[in-house]
Order: sequence, then structure tokens, then C-alpha cells
Amino acid sequence: RQLSEKRSCRGAKRSLRFNPMPSLVADFCSAPWPVFAPPLTDLVQPISKPPLGEWLESNAQEELWQHLVMCYDGMNRQTPDFTQDTDPVSASGAFEFPTTPEGAPSYTGALGRAELEVELLLEAAKTLAKLINRYKREAISTRLSEIETQDLTDPDKRSDGLQQAVVLSKAMDKLDRSVRTDVPQWQLRG
Repeated sequence: RQLSEKRSCRGAKRSLRFNPMPSLVADFCSAPWPVFAPPLTDLVQPISKPPLGEWLESNAQEELWQHLVMCYDGMNRQTPDFTQDTDPVSASGAFEFPTTPEGAPSYTGALGRAELEVELLLEAAKTLAKLINRYKREAISTRLSEIETQDLTDPDKRSDGLQQAVVLSKAMDKLDRSVRTDVPQWQLRG
């Protein structure tokens, strides 16, 4: 698992972005899978400031923080603790953190952990959305196949079946679309 340049692998372009499904890529390509684009140093890191956890406690960010706590609670997850200014650590040890070209960690301290958490939550959300989308497509396709093979000689059953097919086809079209959301810029790398 290391950073690699963009290249073609059996016709598929691979970039230096985080790959949420390394086993699929490993099966697809024998080369190591990419983790992140080569990050540069955070522009705020060298500026004298209090650590993120200290700033969160002293700057009355209570309303936003409580919203964050509520979101994590809704996901049945523990809210991250940024009071300690420690570097990110992988729970399993399997995740390789990105480094600068000089080999230094890209994400350091509580601020680095928070930035990395945002990036990984976005990747996790995209991956989970893809899985849910595939699940629903499969269920709809199965139901449409069942409708096609039904005995539709009875006019009531035919009307019911056609109505269901129309609704399911529209739902399938909706699954072809992407959803966009606005996220404030959180990284300053340069």
C-alpha cells in the first residue's frame, strides 16, 4: 500500500485518491492501491495558535459542537475527543496515513485528526451510499423481472403490474442520479 502515479490498469484509470475498497482493487490490479494524493504541509500548522481542542473549549463553539455530538449519537458513534493534541492513529493498524514528500506525517495533532476524520467520513458516506444504491437496484431489478414473468392475462393483475413497473422504473431512474451537498473548505495545503 503506497502512493503511486496515475496509470492505466486493464483499462481503468487509477488516481491518487483514497480507495475505500482495497481488496477489490487488489483483485483488479496486482499493483499496490493508492491511499491519498500526495499531501502538502497544512498552511495553518506553523502559525502560532492554541491546539484545536483548547480552541473548541475556549471559543464558545457550543452550538456547533452540540450539533456534532448529536450527529455522532444518531450514528451510534462516540464523538471524537480533540482535547489531546495527538496524531491520528488507525484503530486496526491497517490504515496507512499519508505523508509529505519528505516522509513526515501530513496530518498531525488534533487538527490533523479532525481533518482526516472529515475526509474519511466523506469517503465512508460515498461508499455506503454506493452499497445502498446497488442493493436497491438489485431489489428493483428482481421485482421488475418478477412482473415480466407474471401471468398478466387478468386485466386487474395487468393494470397492477404495469403500474408497479412504471413506479419501479422511475425509482431506478432516480438511482442513476447523484446527490450533491455543500461542505465548507476545511483543508489548507500548499
